[in-house]
This record gives sequence, structure tokens and C-alpha cells, in this order.
Amino acid sequence: MANSNSTERTLINGFEPVSVGESSANALQNQDLTQAGCTMSRLTWRGDNIGLQREEDVDIQFRDAEMPNGVWHVSLSTALPVADRIDSYGLKRIALSLAFAAQHGLLSSSDAATWQAHEPRIAHLLEVCHE
Repeated sequence: MANSNSTERTLINGFEPVSVGESSANALQNQDLTQAGCTMSRLTWRGDNIGLQREEDVDIQFRDAEMPNGVWHVSLSTALPVADRIDSYGLKRIALSLAFAAQHGLLSSSDAATWQAHEPRIAHLLEVCHE
């Protein structure tokens, strides 16, 4: 995780994260699947530490299809805004793990707040895009 700050900036800039809020939630209801965030996944979930270390922020690892042999190590606050780019299995696994960890107090306060802010959008993506 030596260069996580530059990795996170690249990931955010490269994948254009969606803002979370009331206006984006209303906009999602009025768009077709492509515009609603259903895109072809470009990030394959490789692992995470969700719920394992309450004192530390979550670290999620992804493989980028456009970067052979490359693995991203990103924070939860970087991963969730680009959830529409995560493969179905990975997004389901992340959502289930976060829901469990949040319910049982296994997330840092910043990760719990991040999950709470993004949970409605993630649920929408899972329902609409990853049936």
C-alpha cells in the first residue's frame, strides 16, 4: 500500500465517481440502465479486510482489466463512488460484508459513515444492474 494516495487519485480520475446525494438519487430514477450506472465492470474484486480490523479503515483490492497484472489497493471512500465499475460478485460480496460489519460495529467511524452514505446507491445498482 506504499503509494495509495496516487493510486486513489488515479482511480477516481480514471473512473469518474458519482456523487451521492438527493439530486443524484432523483436523477437515477429518471435514467435508463446505462445512465443509471449499469456499465461493464472494469474492476474485479480480489479481496478486502472488511470487518477484520475495527480500528483501521477498510482496504479493498481490485484488478483493473485495462492494467494487466495490476492490482489497486483502495479505501472504502474511493471504492464505493465507482461501484458501477465493480464486477457483480465483488459488489455483492462488498455490500453483504459492509452491511454485516456495520450492524455489528466492526467498521471504523469514517467507514461506517461512508457505507451509510453510499448504501442506497449500492442497493440500487445491485437491484437494477446485478440481478
